[in-house]
Amino acid sequence: MSLRPARLTFLALLLLGAVQVLVYYPQMPETMASHFDLRGRPDGWSSRGAFFGIEVGTLGLLALLFLVLPGQLHRIPAAWINMPRKDYWLAPERRAASLARMGRYLVGFGCASLAVLLGVFELAIRANLPGVPGGQGFRTSWLWTLLGALGAFLVGWVIAMLRSFSPPRGP
Repeated sequence: MSLRPARLTFLALLLLGAVQVLVYYPQMPETMASHFDLRGRPDGWSSRGAFFGIEVGTLGLLALLFLVLPGQLHRIPAAWINMPRKDYWLAPERRAASLARMGRYLVGFGCASLAVLLGVFELAIRANLPGVPGGQGFRTSWLWTLLGALGAFLVGWVIAMLRSFSPPRGP
């Protein structure tokens, strides 16, 4: 995934998050269940404003981390970067290309993280939908599905990144 499509995907997910907030905010009760136990029963509450404020703040933090940070990798001292064969990959003749590749991986990770968080917010929102006693309930099976998908993505992501930055083959 090149950086441009990854960023466009990330921006599309941010837009989806904004739509989620704008559509659901007026539908939610003033006090919302915001934390759930392992069986999906609410065990923590917050105001509607606080709940959606946390969502907007989370979206903003992720945007900062995964849209701004990859473009700033060149400013980070090599000593702060942890990667295999750092001396080879961050040598002056390869540094720019290596950091661009690392940026693509970061944005891809950001897309996966953002998608999962939007899913978790959606589950919490649906558990609070009015008109249904207790909402729809927090669907913990969906939460485990989201976390399983994230885990599978992370395994593939780490393998791809390690292969991408594996030592070059000798002559």
